[in-house]
Amino acid sequence: MTTDGQMDRRSFIQAAGAIAAGGALAVGVAAYVAMRPGAAEKLVAHRRSGPLPIDAPNSEAWLDLDHFPVTMLMQQITPPHPSELAVPELWVRAMHNGTDIAFHLEWGDTVVNDLDKMVAFRDSVAVQLPVAPEADAAAPKTSVTMGLAPTQGAPGQNVHILHWKASWQYDVDKGRRTVKDLFPNMHNDMTPEGVLGEANALVFYPGVFAGNSMSARERKSPIEELTAAGFGSLTTHEKQLAQGRGVNERGRWRVVVSMPMDSGDATKATVRAGASTPVAFAVWNGEKGNRGARKQYANWVPMEVEA
Repeated sequence: MTTDGQMDRRSFIQAAGAIAAGGALAVGVAAYVAMRPGAAEKLVAHRRSGPLPIDAPNSEAWLDLDHFPVTMLMQQITPPHPSELAVPELWVRAMHNGTDIAFHLEWGDTVVNDLDKMVAFRDSVAVQLPVAPEADAAAPKTSVTMGLAPTQGAPGQNVHILHWKASWQYDVDKGRRTVKDLFPNMHNDMTPEGVLGEANALVFYPGVFAGNSMSARERKSPIEELTAAGFGSLTTHEKQLAQGRGVNERGRWRVVVSMPMDSGDATKATVRAGASTPVAFAVWNGEKGNRGARKQYANWVPMEVEA
């Protein structure tokens, strides 16, 4: 700059270069932002070769996919109802490799609830698919309310459910908690197994003795597979093949649930590459007292499965 306020040639070149560089940087940032994944207009299970990242909810393989936003609704079809809409939206991503299919489920939750005990309820999420193939995924005949029981002259509408539970994830990651862990101020002098031995003491643990999955002392997966054909029919499936993992970071749950696309079991859903299938979702927020019917749910969503 000269003394009379006029810009000299050198200053002009430097200023022009700075503006050009700044412009290029701005364009670069804008292009980078535009390249980042956003909301998808439809739910697609993308084809991927090789193993699926079922144990890595924070993998870029998932986060580089557009998420499909699913609007959640308060369950008010049958009592008891939740008192508020605790999870208004669920982000869903999906991929498959021709053998297995996996769902990536993400929602906001700043408080982690991973306990199963009196007056404490866990966070959880579920994926539901119809067992019978649907001719039109956009207008499924199977009821979203966990299917329908068979009636006179009409077959049942069975559904297959994959239910991830934060408390089960804790058990898988860190081991099953004991009563002493859940109620640290509780005192007992002895345990049944301490007196009778493990085998004979089982009668004092009816859930374990009966093989109830909720009472299992060891967890191999944080996901429970269930079947249902209407209200009151929800049943743990005898063949548990689902795998996955969930983590909560920065106030958001990211959960992956996976299953075989064709298990060869007629009581489970079959997903075929190149076809479409309806899928539904449910979310529970333990901090808000969600459990059982007190939940958020979504109506059927058509999902395209890439060939």
